[in-house]
Amino acid sequence: MGNIWHQFIALPPVAKIGSLLGVVALAGWGWLKRKTIGAMAAVVSDAAGERFWSFVRRKLDAGAKPGTFTSAPNDRIYRGIFQAYALQQPENRLYPPQRFLTMVDGDTTLKIPVSRTGLFEHVQPGQFVEVDTKTGIFSDQEVVQRVRVVDKPKPRSGFIRPG
Repeated sequence: MGNIWHQFIALPPVAKIGSLLGVVALAGWGWLKRKTIGAMAAVVSDAAGERFWSFVRRKLDAGAKPGTFTSAPNDRIYRGIFQAYALQQPENRLYPPQRFLTMVDGDTTLKIPVSRTGLFEHVQPGQFVEVDTKTGIFSDQEVVQRVRVVDKPKPRSGFIRPG
């Protein structure tokens, strides 16, 4: 290894400058091509990812029966005027306190046990809301998935099973 350096040092100055310019030119060419190489790698990666996910989708679709309803039967949508989301003691004092969502739909008050969530932080009492929940995840509570504040109430309100 030391012999190569001794030979390089022994070269005339013109040869040293020429070889250094060659190394700099190769480094500059690689630096200019880095975006092309990166773009090519991204295209290959995207193509491989698309092929993989299309394979997964095909396998999942092959197992599904045609004409089946894709929404789960445990999805629920509540519409009404938001009253409160608070920790309350259930009627039976043997059970620990639970979080309840309280809504009013016309003359009906809905009191729904829900899991802990931060989705109601910016909702003020008296606002008309639509709340999407999922049942069956916890034994006695519904999981809030989405809360939308609606300006105008829609003609249908209360509990609506999707579909």
